Amino acid sequence: MKNENFSDYEIAELSDSALNQISDLEKTMCGETSKNIVLIAYQNKTVTEKENKIH
Repeated sequence: MKNENFSDYEIAELSDSALNQISDLEKTMCGETSKNIVLIAYQNKTVTEKENKIH
């Protein structure tokens, strides 16, 4: 997402399974790095939502 405008994204709507996978990955990364890692999932906004912001 380097040099991209975050206004083109929204928090992703994920299934329970996907949320569990992210949580497991956070735990793994925390254990490997000794840092408190938080992962955030974004999805592209729909064209309609983008157009609404312009008007």
